[in-house]
Amino acid sequence: FLNGCLFQNHGDFGKARESFNRAIQYGMQHIPDVYERLSSVVFSSGDVNEAENFSKQAIQVRSEVVGNPEHIYNWFSDTFAESVPKWTGKPWSLQRGIIHYLAG
Repeated sequence: FLNGCLFQNHGDFGKARESFNRAIQYGMQHIPDVYERLSSVVFSSGDVNEAENFSKQAIQVRSEVVGNPEHIYNWFSDTFAESVPKWTGKPWSLQRGIIHYLAG
């Protein structure tokens, strides 16, 4: 996952997508950040429909966290908050907003 974040920040969307997919395959399917970042990478590659689907998955996973203090995401965010590169710069915030809008 962290490799995917770095590839994404450096504009290497192909490698970022591979890294995020690998993270999901190896057990990070309950971490909404993976789907949000994967959605942004796919959106940057021009596939809006697939980006919308990943964003919907992120919303679904994030809704599982609400009211569940034992959810793995709480541990993940406490443990890795300082290590995960932040969403900064252009066009990440704009893309994230558009994708969340499309996902409803």
